[in-house]
Amino acid sequence: MSWRLPIGGPGPEPVEFLADALAASPARRESLWQELRTADPGTDQKLRVALMQSVPDHSGYNRAVAQKRLRKLLSQHLSPGQRAAAQVRLSELDSASQCQVEVQSLRQRMAAVVEIERRLNGGR
Repeated sequence: MSWRLPIGGPGPEPVEFLADALAASPARRESLWQELRTADPGTDQKLRVALMQSVPDHSGYNRAVAQKRLRKLLSQHLSPGQRAAAQVRLSELDSASQCQVEVQSLRQRMAAVVEIERRLNGGR
């Protein structure tokens, strides 16, 4: 689906917006980001900004800021569609963050095992 966010007007539902952003090319993501930055800052707009910040491959990508904004938005009154989009994306981001922590831990453990093997092999 192709759409253009009308400045100051309604756009697609938040889940649809997120799906479109995730499927977009990097150039289209950048275009979406630039459009979002100039639109009126209502709740729906703030949600779209947070959702867009959670999507990589454009100049506004910042997963940590997106997570913070989504958490803040979830503490406010949102429509069911807005709340669903924010919760789903935040859950995805939290899972990805947890995976990165686990990968880093595994890399550190692997490096320690390799170092032990080097010492053992060097002692023969």
